[in-house]
Amino acid sequence: MELKLNVQFEELVKLANQLSLPEKQRLIAILQKTAHISKTQKGERELGKYKGKIKMADDFNSPLDDFEDYM
Repeated sequence: MELKLNVQFEELVKLANQLSLPEKQRLIAILQKTAHISKTQKGERELGKYKGKIKMADDFNSPLDDFEDYM
């Protein structure tokens, strides 16, 4: 079920303050998940996404043998 409301931010805060602690935690989790999904759908970059997963070869900047004739 999808519920769409048109409320101002202040009204939303007032409504959120009326929730019990478990309901607030659930709301926060849903909002965080939605924010993450919307970022990836927009194609925005996620910093650190590939940290530690990509490694450069030690000889990355060394001249290539194929280009010896041009050097």
